[in-house]
Amino acid sequence: MNFKKYWMMLAIALIGLCTVNCGGDESNESDKNSTITANDPEGTIITNLTHNSSFYLSGTQILIQMWSDTNFGFSYGPKVAIVGKVKGISSITKVPENGWTDQVAAIPEYGYVVKSGNTYVRLYVVDYIVNSSNDIKGCVLKYQVWNPVVE
Repeated sequence: MNFKKYWMMLAIALIGLCTVNCGGDESNESDKNSTITANDPEGTIITNLTHNSSFYLSGTQILIQMWSDTNFGFSYGPKVAIVGKVKGISSITKVPENGWTDQVAAIPEYGYVVKSGNTYVRLYVVDYIVNSSNDIKGCVLKYQVWNPVVE
């Protein structure tokens, strides 16, 4: 028998087995910690809303105000309802039936719907704005004037 031939075949098989990549285990730590959000729809505006500030939501007569470091709200008619935790502004697809109020807590990764007459705006809080001491000073906000199907 030719043992040299068998040893060569065994060596080739071992090299092949040692270099096989099973896949699926190539996740790194930064991928695990990243937040995946849905794509923003056309017309989405991103802005900062800070403590004691206010501005009109573009394309509307709705004045949004931040009354404290983590609460925002509306005066003179508009109401806001919390949708809850969502993956992004495009995940806000329905107008809440109840829970309407003047002021809500700004919570990162939460969605909200604002209504004023026949005007609807969907809001999404991206994250808090913090200073060097980690004090919350406001939030990064995405919003879009929206024409939902209201049942």
